[in-house]
Amino acid sequence: MVDCTHNIFMHQHLATVGNFLHHGMTRYLLLIISFFISISSYAENSDFEQAVARFKTSQNVKAKAVRIFHLGFLNKNVTSHGSLSISAPNKMNITVAKGKEQLDMTGNDFTMMMFGLEYKTSSISNAQFKTFQAVLTAIINGTPTLLNGVKGIDISKSGDLLTISIDPSCELDKDKKPMFTSYTITLDCKSGVINTLRLNRKGKSYIEYTFSDFIFH
Repeated sequence: MVDCTHNIFMHQHLATVGNFLHHGMTRYLLLIISFFISISSYAENSDFEQAVARFKTSQNVKAKAVRIFHLGFLNKNVTSHGSLSISAPNKMNITVAKGKEQLDMTGNDFTMMMFGLEYKTSSISNAQFKTFQAVLTAIINGTPTLLNGVKGIDISKSGDLLTISIDPSCELDKDKKPMFTSYTITLDCKSGVINTLRLNRKGKSYIEYTFSDFIFH
């Protein structure tokens, strides 16, 4: 004669063990995933700190700049030469074409002069520049921790080159379109300088600044 009570008890016991193993394994996997995410984040911060270490100990930085304005619909480049000037804690100015055109960040305020037109905005009133301003400020101060909690940033490394990709749309309402679809900044971890700053537009058009001959004070 089959002991139904015993069978029911065994089924309940096995179910309890199964649930324990399932939830225990889930927690274990989550711990492993969290551990590797933490390691990855630590590595990114470590690489970032290495790349901007020279900025942390400098108040003023100067460099040569070359700007390429790529017109995607014409597949044509317009090249201009000029200079980069950085002053801690929150000023960056790129001037090209004998001072006629520039990209300037002073605190939260941005000014862009190009082809005889001037555009002014602020990262406070214009959310699409919020993350961009945060990344530039973190670089100028050599302090990656300023980016803790900032959305829309992806950091990757290949060799000595650290690439920071910025998505400005993460701070905008869905019905609003950003002036630039994304920003890309590359840093050289070995020499501790900014290699390029690229502002991407729709239709494969972009503005890219390349920097060289840095002087740190």
